[in-house]
Amino acid sequence: MQGEHSRQSSFFGMIYEDLIPADHLLRRLSAAVDFGFVSELVSDC
Repeated sequence: MQGEHSRQSSFFGMIYEDLIPADHLLRRLSAAVDFGFVSELVSDC
């Protein structure tokens, strides 16, 4: 399951990099806020 998560993360990372402009609000939010806690909160889902 962990390998699947890594592949999925890298896939979405590629999409994120390709589709969201460098000056977009989502990139600024990502740089300002650590959303790492979300994975832990939803790990049993």
